[in-house]
Amino acid sequence: MTWRERIIIDPAVLADKPVIKGTRLAVEFIVDLLAKDWPESEILRNYPGLIHEDIQACLSYTSYVAVEHGQYVVNEKGEKVAIILPIEEYEKMKEDLHDLVIVAERRNEKTIIVKS
Repeated sequence: MTWRERIIIDPAVLADKPVIKGTRLAVEFIVDLLAKDWPESEILRNYPGLIHEDIQACLSYTSYVAVEHGQYVVNEKGEKVAIILPIEEYEKMKEDLHDLVIVAERRNEKTIIVKS
């Protein structure tokens, strides 16, 4: 299953923000929770309509947007919560990235979620 089956952009839902299909939960909201160290199990417990694949779709969508459009995912405060690093850069820097978490991989790039 791909993110395209789970993430939609509908003008009638959250003013064109990407959301998890069948909900009003924005992708940026879920990514922000992960960036704040919320375990997936806690997100699923608090939002019982979600499943693991919804969380993965949010991460895959985040990676897609950053790679294809050169954008960052930001939280409600405008803080960047996701960046894309080429694997070569990541490999060089991984010792210094102890405060970052790898959450998704697409092609030869990794999506890094910055913990707050």
